Amino acid sequence: MLKRLCLYAAAALLTLTACSTDDVTDQSLTTQNTAIDVAPSTTSSSTPATLTQTTTTTKIDAQIEKARQNFHRLVPDELFDQFTSCDDNGVRDSMACSGPKVGQFQFFVSEVKAASTAQLLTGLNSSRVLEETDSRIVGWSILGSTAVITVVDKERGLVMQQMVSTDDIDPEERINELGLLNQNSHQGAEETLEPTETSATTHITTSTTA
Repeated sequence: MLKRLCLYAAAALLTLTACSTDDVTDQSLTTQNTAIDVAPSTTSSSTPATLTQTTTTTKIDAQIEKARQNFHRLVPDELFDQFTSCDDNGVRDSMACSGPKVGQFQFFVSEVKAASTAQLLTGLNSSRVLEETDSRIVGWSILGSTAVITVVDKERGLVMQQMVSTDDIDPEERINELGLLNQNSHQGAEETLEPTETSATTHITTSTTA
């Protein structure tokens, strides 16, 4: 009788051990399956963000390159390298470009605007022209405490404008900093002034002597 009881007890113990082992095995398999299920979701969630960032950067670069191709005759090519964004600004054939170090610029393709802007620069008392040729005008106009720096290509109907506060920025210095002046034309204008002053001095001296 005692022997049978021992056998029953041993059988029960084996059954409990087997059940316990099965539970551990099932739990381990469940954990592994969960890990396998979670890993792909982490990878898939990070991939779209990377693609979105790359796509956005590509679009920005394409817009800056578009502005460079259309308006490189107005400003130095190096200026486009400092832009961080260029977008259509709501006006036909125009763009707005900006950068943290250079500020915001407006670019236009319009023969009408080019003609009217050139007329304003040369006709208003509040405007000053630093460079003027048959095809190009560089200068600024004052509107209150704001200076509108302007470059006009009359032949191609191109206009660039930047608004700056005269309280903070001298427009002539700004134009020189941006390299907007054609140095050959600027030097030629200075050389043209010198003989005029010399001739006037000679005339006065001659009249006095006489």
